[in-house]
Amino acid sequence: GFVRENAPAIAILSNQSASAEEIAHLHKGIRLKNNTFKRSHSNCIDIMATDGIEISGNKFISRERKDLEPINLINCTDAKVEFNKDL
Repeated sequence: GFVRENAPAIAILSNQSASAEEIAHLHKGIRLKNNTFKRSHSNCIDIMATDGIEISGNKFISRERKDLEPINLINCTDAKVEFNKDL
């Protein structure tokens, strides 16, 4: 499992204001499946400007900031987010 307490365990970052054309040429086809994230103080997964992201079957355990979503997607296209559990 991933433990990174003060920042997202996984962060794929780029220019937040990327256009749809720019997104098509940035990050593609990323899959985050069947992982366990523990004791996070922020979002567990933070993804920007990605085309074809799949985030499924992950577990988020003992998160302190329940007011923040465990998964934060910004300016992503063709995103598939399913079967994740916030425990």
